[in-house]
Amino acid sequence: MEKQLAKRLTRTIQVGVVDTDRGPRPFTVDLSLAYKVATGLERTTGLDLIPKGVIYPVLSISGQGPDCGGQCQTELSDLLHSGRLKRVHLMVQAILNLWNDWHLNDLNAGCRHQQEAGWTGFDKVNEKCGDCGYAYGSAWLVRPLPGVVERQVESLILEEAL
Repeated sequence: MEKQLAKRLTRTIQVGVVDTDRGPRPFTVDLSLAYKVATGLERTTGLDLIPKGVIYPVLSISGQGPDCGGQCQTELSDLLHSGRLKRVHLMVQAILNLWNDWHLNDLNAGCRHQQEAGWTGFDKVNEKCGDCGYAYGSAWLVRPLPGVVERQVESLILEEAL
C-alpha cells in the first residue's frame, strides 16, 4: 500500500456483544493507522534519528463497551476469557495483542533497554539507562512498527465486514 502524507486508515469493528441488564450491548474497537512525516527531530527507542521526510506509521486503538471506553483492553480481555463476550469477531485476540503491544508506538517514554527491563510510570522519570544513558521520560520515542504488524493492521482495517 502506498503511504501518503497525512493519510489515515480507520475502522470501527464490532468485536462482540455483551449481555447486560439493559439487554445485549455491542463492544466496538476503533483502529487507526496514521502516517506521519518525520521532522528530523524524532528518535526511535534505539535512539536513532528518523531522517526528515521519512514517513512512518502510528497505530492508535480505543474501545467502547457497555460499561467502559477508551483504553479498555483489560475489560475486553476479561469479557472474552470469561465467556461473557458473545458473537466474537474472529480477530479479537489479534486485536488485543496489537493493542497491548503497539498502541501509540510514537509515544514511548523509555529507550529499548528500559522497555526490555519493564520500566513504566512516573517513578522512573529522569533515571538514566545503564546501557545508553537515556533519561527515562525526557522525550517521546518512536517504536518503529514492523512491516508485518503494519500489514496486519491494514488488513484488519480494510477487510470486508465478517
